[in-house]
Amino acid sequence: MRSDHYRKYALDCVLMANRTSEPKTKCILIDMAQAWAKLAQQAESFHSRPYARLRLVSDRSREHA
Repeated sequence: MRSDHYRKYALDCVLMANRTSEPKTKCILIDMAQAWAKLAQQAESFHSRPYARLRLVSDRSREHA
């Protein structure tokens, strides 16, 4: 998933947190927003690596061991 999707989810959580008056719900939504923002940063970091587009190929030799 692209980092801009994660950032949009983070923004959605912040907007919902601003609309609620329930402190516990607000806290949960802010925590969720922070988690989405962190995922966005991680996705950007991962996709900036030269080998990020490589796919993992399973080692089928382990299945027979």
